[in-house]
Amino acid sequence: GSLSACDIHGHSGFMPENKLRIPVGLKSMSGINEVQFNKVMDKISAIYTADIAKLGKKFVLERRWSDGMVNAYAHQNTPGAYTIVMFGGLARHPETTEDAMALVACHEVGHHLGGAPRKVDSAKMHTFMWASNEGQADYWGTMKCLRRYIESDNNEVIMKGLNVPTDVKEKCEAVYKNQGEVASCEREALAGLALG
Repeated sequence: GSLSACDIHGHSGFMPENKLRIPVGLKSMSGINEVQFNKVMDKISAIYTADIAKLGKKFVLERRWSDGMVNAYAHQNTPGAYTIVMFGGLARHPETTEDAMALVACHEVGHHLGGAPRKVDSAKMHTFMWASNEGQADYWGTMKCLRRYIESDNNEVIMKGLNVPTDVKEKCEAVYKNQGEVASCEREALAGLALG
C-alpha cells in the first residue's frame, strides 16, 4: 500500500502533508547528498524523457534540492508537460537511500504512466482524472520503473554484504531462482523498506 495520497494539483504529495523541513547543511541528518540526488534524477530523466516524448509530452523533472520539504509530487498543471517535483528535504531524511529516492521518483512518474485504475474526481464521483491512483503508482513504480532503473546494474555485487532481512531473502528466493533476479528483488524490497 501507499504511504499517502499524492494530490494531482500539487498541494500534497508522496508523504502525508507535514511540517517537517530538512534544510541544506543540517548536520544531524544524513540521507543522500546533492551529488547522489542528481545522479538519481539524471538516471530517471534519461529513462523516461524519450518515452514521454513519444506520447507527445515533455518530461519535466523539477529538482528542488534547496527546498527542505520532505515530500514529492506529480502534476500536469503545465500544458503539454508531465511534471514530477522532487524535494531535497526528502533526500536528506536519514532513512533515504539512493534507491529509495529513485522509488519515490518512480512512484511520481507512475501517476503519469501507470495507467488504470485512475484517481476519481471527488466532486464528480464517476469522473476519472489523469493520475493513476496510489496503489497503481506504487505497483508501476516498483514493477516497471524501479526494475528498469536497476536492470543494467550488477545487483549481485551491489547487494553483497548488505544486511537483507531473512524474510526478504526467503520471499525473493521463493519466486526467483537466478541469483541476479534474487538480488534485484532484494534491492527493490530494501528501497521500499527505507521508505516505510
